Amino acid sequence: MRKISLLFVLVTIALLSSCVDDKESTTVEQIRTAKTEWLKAQAEMLKAQGETQKLLAEIEKLKVENEAKNEAARIEIERLIAEANAAKTKAEAEKLLAEAEKIRSEAKAAEMANEYQQKIYELEYETRKAEEAYKQQDFLNKLNAAIIAGKLNPELEEMYADYVKALRKLRNNQNQIAYYEGEINWFKNRISDNFANHLAGFQEMIKNNQEKVADAKEMITELEASRTLTEAAMEKKIKELETKLEELTKELDSKTAEMINTADEAKKLLKAIYDAKQAVEAAEQEADDKEAAYEEAKEAYHSNPTRKLVAPFNITVTTSQGTEKTFSFAGYPEFEQGILTQINAEKEKQANAIKDATTAKEKAEKALADTKANLEKLEKAAADAKAALAPLEKTAKEQEAKLEKATKDKATYEGKVTELNNKKTAAQTDYDAKKDLVAKYTDELKNPDLTPAEKAELEALLGVAKTNEATALAELTKASDAVTTNDAALATAKKDIADATKAIEENETAYEKAKENVTTTQKEYDDAVAAVSEINQGKLVQDVQKAIDELEIATLLADEFNTIVDNAAKTTETLLAEMNQAKADWDAAVANIETAEQKKEEAIAALENSAYATLIKEAKELSSQIECTNQLLEFLTSNSEGIDAQIESYKEEIKTAEEAIAKAEQSIKEFNALASDEEKNEELNAYIKAQNEEYQAEINALNNEISKLKEIQPELQARVDRLQAAIDAAEAVLAE
Repeated sequence: MRKISLLFVLVTIALLSSCVDDKESTTVEQIRTAKTEWLKAQAEMLKAQGETQKLLAEIEKLKVENEAKNEAARIEIERLIAEANAAKTKAEAEKLLAEAEKIRSEAKAAEMANEYQQKIYELEYETRKAEEAYKQQDFLNKLNAAIIAGKLNPELEEMYADYVKALRKLRNNQNQIAYYEGEINWFKNRISDNFANHLAGFQEMIKNNQEKVADAKEMITELEASRTLTEAAMEKKIKELETKLEELTKELDSKTAEMINTADEAKKLLKAIYDAKQAVEAAEQEADDKEAAYEEAKEAYHSNPTRKLVAPFNITVTTSQGTEKTFSFAGYPEFEQGILTQINAEKEKQANAIKDATTAKEKAEKALADTKANLEKLEKAAADAKAALAPLEKTAKEQEAKLEKATKDKATYEGKVTELNNKKTAAQTDYDAKKDLVAKYTDELKNPDLTPAEKAELEALLGVAKTNEATALAELTKASDAVTTNDAALATAKKDIADATKAIEENETAYEKAKENVTTTQKEYDDAVAAVSEINQGKLVQDVQKAIDELEIATLLADEFNTIVDNAAKTTETLLAEMNQAKADWDAAVANIETAEQKKEEAIAALENSAYATLIKEAKELSSQIECTNQLLEFLTSNSEGIDAQIESYKEEIKTAEEAIAKAEQSIKEFNALASDEEKNEELNAYIKAQNEEYQAEINALNNEISKLKEIQPELQARVDRLQAAIDAAEAVLAE
């Protein structure tokens, strides 16, 4: 952070100390506008580069998926063929072989579809790659134009120069990563068990290295010629190369733009190739079917179909689900005399069986459909039953709480009975004593012989006695009330206990019924779900499949029986005509293969000769020329020691490329020698395996190189960002 801040300070001081006139401010504004365009081009380029990598990943994913599917199909086909060879009956063997052929056809169709999709991705990748190069060149063109435009103060111009160098280092690093990733993809596409794929890889390797040799030799010739050039001739040569570079760049830009515009047309041509390949596959399958039909017709002609009907025979039918059933027939010897009574009876029986099976199938399907439709209702019923438990559980808790409280209250009130009764008895005794005393004093006052003093004393005592009597009466009343209140509360508690006990019993009965309802409704729902389960093959699903199988069995039996009867009725002339027609159909199907193959070759040629393919080749050639011209310019502007070292480097490249060519040529010879001898298949497979391991080793080495380049990528990007920030700050000062 201190280095960046110091740079800003130095730039600002340098710029402020310069004379900034209106002309320079205008130039800076123009550059800032141009720079916005650079950044836009840069963003588009990086976006294209990111999309390119995504496409490469998709291509690799498709290849891995396709290989896994093909391997699984191969194993299954081998298993079916082995079972067919061990089959006890011809019908069983034919069934297994038909299943193997079906899997092979499906795998072939999937392989073609994946191959087509991969080609589309590869075409898109080439387009994106070209677009990336186009955007990159556009970015550099605008950058150079902005640097050259107008006079700038030396400090800003130097910053731009540093920025360009840093940017080139960053781009070179990114391009090298992209190149290595392309090489990895090439090697991955070469890894295969296919003999032809390896041969094509060796041939492409030879071609690429021959081009490297030619380019390196051309560069050596140019560099050696530059040693004898005078200074003036050197300057002239450099200007010629700069002019050539400019012309090549413009031409590449034009070709790239044109190529991008023709990409959609190329996709259509790829689709035409895919359709043509599918047509070839369909034609081959049709030819196989027609051949089988011919063999069947030929067998019918050379045998006597009537013999099969009059003698005892079996009919074995196999449904699409693999259900197999055999029917035995005693034969119809009367057929030779033209009597069809028993045969017609059998046909009617089979027709009725088809009708009954159709009805059974419809019923089974309706039961399945009705149960599926009723699932939601059953689920709701189960949910409602569960929900009904909650209020009953709440009621049970409430009544248990009431019972508990009433039981506690009863115990409390019963515990008070004796105490309250004792208090009442004591109060009654006290009251009676106080009352008797009042009566006593009252009677004594009636004595006429009392002296005034005695009378006064008795009256005083009577007054106290009456007061005490009233107090005792109040206590007695209070004690009596307490007994009455406690008795009433005890009676209430006993009633509450009885009521709560009854409510609990009633609620418990209702709760048990509700629980039973939960069990019943849940079972109904679970049974229905299980019955309609496709995954677990529920009962109703099985019933439907069984009904479908029964209908299919009845239909297949009727078809086969009718075929036997119809064939038995045919004359020798009819059978001969059918055999000849079957042969003609087969010949026509074989001819269709040739037509389809021709259309496929035409579709492939149309793509190879298309504007897109031509432009791709031209763009690659121009890119190679631009790279060579750039390198030559760089070498001519350096010292002679650098040129000498580069000549040696090119010689080393030639040596490496020629060794690679020799190795590829030797590999082709060895591959062809092994492939021509059937007894050396194991050696060929071992050779292919070793070659695949060699390709994998190359991939591992390239991945290591990519890792190294990616490690320095953040540092290169950080330098570009720092210089970009410094330029922004400097331009902001100039614009003020």
